[in-house]
Amino acid sequence: MTIISKIQYYMERIKNIQQEKGTKFLIKAILYKFMFDGTHRKKSSIKDWLEYYQNKSKFHPQPAHVQNIDQFPKVSVIILTYNNLSVTQICLYSIYANTSYPNFELIIVDNASVDETPAWLTRFAELHSNITLILNNENLGFAAGNNQAVREATGEFLIFLNNDTVVTMGWIEGLLSHAREDPTVGLVGPVTNSIGNEARIPVDYTAPAEMEMFAKNRASAMKGQSFDIRMLALYCVLTRKDHFESLGGLDERFGVGMFEDDDLAVRYHQAGLSVICVEDVFIHHFQSMSFSKLKKDYYNKLFSENRKKYEEKWNRKWEPYTLRQEVLDARYLTKMDTNKKQYGVLYYRCNICGRSRRAPIDDLEREKPSCNCGSTVRSRAIIHLLSTELFGQSVALPDFPLRPDIIGWGMSDAGYPRLLSKKLGYTNTYYHQDPHFDISAPLDPKFEGTLDFLISTEVFEHIAPPVSLAFENAHRLLKPTGILIFTAPYTLLSETQEHFPELHQYEIIQHSDAKPILKNITLDGREQVFDNLVFHGGSGNTLEMRVFSENGLLSEFRKAGFDVKICAEPYWDFGIYWKDAWSLPIVASPISQ
Repeated sequence: MTIISKIQYYMERIKNIQQEKGTKFLIKAILYKFMFDGTHRKKSSIKDWLEYYQNKSKFHPQPAHVQNIDQFPKVSVIILTYNNLSVTQICLYSIYANTSYPNFELIIVDNASVDETPAWLTRFAELHSNITLILNNENLGFAAGNNQAVREATGEFLIFLNNDTVVTMGWIEGLLSHAREDPTVGLVGPVTNSIGNEARIPVDYTAPAEMEMFAKNRASAMKGQSFDIRMLALYCVLTRKDHFESLGGLDERFGVGMFEDDDLAVRYHQAGLSVICVEDVFIHHFQSMSFSKLKKDYYNKLFSENRKKYEEKWNRKWEPYTLRQEVLDARYLTKMDTNKKQYGVLYYRCNICGRSRRAPIDDLEREKPSCNCGSTVRSRAIIHLLSTELFGQSVALPDFPLRPDIIGWGMSDAGYPRLLSKKLGYTNTYYHQDPHFDISAPLDPKFEGTLDFLISTEVFEHIAPPVSLAFENAHRLLKPTGILIFTAPYTLLSETQEHFPELHQYEIIQHSDAKPILKNITLDGREQVFDNLVFHGGSGNTLEMRVFSENGLLSEFRKAGFDVKICAEPYWDFGIYWKDAWSLPIVASPISQ
């Protein structure tokens, strides 16, 4: 967020509070700025988000009584909860802080939480006359719990809202406007920062106040725009109640959850109703706060079982979703005139050498050096993600604390190893030279569980099959609290493309006057010859063995026992911006057993 946009935000904030409450609230508004700002570039924690919205909701009591309430169709907002009290509190506080729509009710169904959630919800519901609270004695699952809430709902429209979301100003009005404009619209969903399909957009905020300004600016810039989408994940979806009930509600065969939203979208499409994602409503999504707590084996089993149920019901293969990339509104970028043509120009600090830089946005590419030190978007992203995971905030490498007790390895890293080794207990290893390390070879037991972090930069696409051994070894090297910062080229195709799936005993033969060839003897004795080899720059094992798909890559991580996050968000302060929605860096951490 620029200084100007910050000033605009707080001027408007103070003006609104002064108009709503009178001059005596002006002091409170100023205190609000300093106490609950959150616009520092330090990444906000769940605790920060909770404090922000708990206090903001105090400045925004429930909407005042409206005489002609019937002109506003009643909306039933349905929220399912199961443990994770902190994110539920953030969600509910944000609703009462940011909802100006006067005719809505909340139907909250708790699916037998075992933490403090039921008691807190009971107290919260007593303070709000428009809440209906249902406390289940057993976990009915996602579909059944939502269907239960629909039976209690009295609104003409329903909004299914996950408890790990944060709503923004005008959210109900925005979704409603698209649904009421066209009677053939069946499901309406917003864009968000974190979801697995085209509804996800890149964001540049790190704190709640920045997020709200981002949402407001986007709503203005994208007003009225929407697009058809194959499926809307039910983190936030609006529909007419009569449509939903006539189509039978959510299919409860999917139990705890997963694939009920895919199934619902198919039924709406078959009924001739469109499913749309609207560009002018933004909802923040923490995502997977419940599913991330499931054991790896149980999660994988649940996904496989529900996928099979979906495919058997519809007699079709389920296809993974793709992502789209969108350039942020130009108001966030400084403009300059170059050769009489306007370019978006970013002023940033290189977080590897520490120098201030200026570069046209179009010149920021994954592998193209964009600083005199040679740093690229990818290398700066690695340091950004490493510092965020280790220290709780993004720190430039020259400003890293001196922590030789934090132990980490890199694999053929470039650009930052020398300085990183002066800050942390870091060793850069190589496949082809000392210090030698082959991630796919049997590990020395003395190294297992010793690393606080591991960095893998463009390595796993070169490892001979089966690549799963490398993922498993990475998991073994890390402490239970360790992290893997990972980059490798990948595509949005449905499956990973293995070039030599039967590789066993092989050699690469290079004749002076011909292209190199690979000769392979398979496990069952067959001879294979490949002449379409792809090599990458640099020494060592540079033969390309595969091109990962995003889906295949995530599957390998999960099979090895990792929790995974694809890091698509730009970080403007350090010149990190992703033009494409693939080959993004990944942060993986061992799932606690």
